[in-house]
Amino acid sequence: MQIPVTKQDLKPYLKLIQERRKRNADSPLWGMIDSRWLSVVDNAQQSLRFARSGKAGNRHGRLAAAAIQQLAQTSDRSVIADTAMAMFILQEFEPRRFVSDRAFWHQLARRTIRVGDIHSGSRIDHASNRMRLIYRDAPAEVTLALGKLFVDVFGMAGSLLAKKEIEEAKRRRNEIEDIAQAVRELK
Repeated sequence: MQIPVTKQDLKPYLKLIQERRKRNADSPLWGMIDSRWLSVVDNAQQSLRFARSGKAGNRHGRLAAAAIQQLAQTSDRSVIADTAMAMFILQEFEPRRFVSDRAFWHQLARRTIRVGDIHSGSRIDHASNRMRLIYRDAPAEVTLALGKLFVDVFGMAGSLLAKKEIEEAKRRRNEIEDIAQAVRELK
């Protein structure tokens, strides 16, 4: 029942994050987020080493760990973080878009994982005679595990940035209303 979040849907919110990152390049926030992400990558690598040693473990956890490791190897940390935090801004600006928290977690995982080349392939479109990129989603249990993990890593920062963006949008709207009122009062 959940409508997927496309790259185009996320684009304006991603732009907000990137602009804020540029304006506040020296903020300790970015280092903190990187540190949290790197600890998740380390945990994923430990989990994969454990699985390779032949010990029994959770299949979905192993697949999620493999996805995190591949994402970390193929993508820039800042792009991963910006994409995840943009999803939180999208959720704050368009709360009715997601049918439940669980649906948001799945979309958060899908959109963030697609930053890398994970679960992607190609096919030939015979009508246009071109190669097309296609995505194969991970099992639902894996995207749910990844979504919860991304909420733990990026959720607080993403939600607070979303609230900050909403405050700034309200401030800009109030300025415009004040100017409009001043113009109406002109003689």
